[in-house]
Amino acid sequence: MANRVKSLIESIHQGGSCPRLKIDLTREGVVCPDFVCEKWGEELIIDLDPSYPLNLAFTAVGVEADLSFGGYVTRCKFPYASIYLIVDRNTGKGELFEENIPESVRQKRQFTPAPRPSPVKATATPAAKKRSSSDSRRRRRRRPQEEETAAPAEAQEVEEKERTKGPKIGLVAVEPEPEAEAEAAPAVESAPPTADTEPAAAPAQARDDDDDEDEDDDEDASADAERPSETEAQRRRSIFKVIDGGK
Repeated sequence: MANRVKSLIESIHQGGSCPRLKIDLTREGVVCPDFVCEKWGEELIIDLDPSYPLNLAFTAVGVEADLSFGGYVTRCKFPYASIYLIVDRNTGKGELFEENIPESVRQKRQFTPAPRPSPVKATATPAAKKRSSSDSRRRRRRRPQEEETAAPAEAQEVEEKERTKGPKIGLVAVEPEPEAEAEAAPAVESAPPTADTEPAAAPAQARDDDDDEDEDDDEDASADAERPSETEAQRRRSIFKVIDGGK
């Protein structure tokens, strides 16, 4: 027992770690402050940290070390029979001495429920990301705009279909009057007379001929108008002759 405790504590120190001991203070031969024994009883836990001046010693009876409790340093002695657990403070690995376990501690260990197995991690595929309320509001706001953009496209498709169908029975397709073409046609300006453009004088000569014909017609008409007046004058003169007795 002594060799096992000593070799285990020394091996932990050599590994650069701190041995942790669990001690039953009710055992005979234990030297420790009374208030510590009253408080911890059968379950005192001490750390033999090599960074402190412990003055650690292994005797034929047990382990001796200078320990501090509440700021007071005391030379403590623990028989080998009082030590029932030695572990590495960093890793938790060590050795449990079943023959030194107090009866009360043994009963607690029997009624202690076994540790539950760790839950198995689910390997299912991650669920789809939930839509937040802000995303849904944004999509609601975008719907009217999408409908507005879709309406002109539908109207354009309907208009294209109507154009390709042609006129219906009983109706006459009326083409628009070419007003725009008439208005857009530029006015033709008369070019200045040149030697090469002699035929352009024909319209003026034609107008002169027309004027001469009109004047002849007027003279004939005036002559016809004057003829009745001369006959009327002769008739009147004959009447006057009859009245005057042929003078």
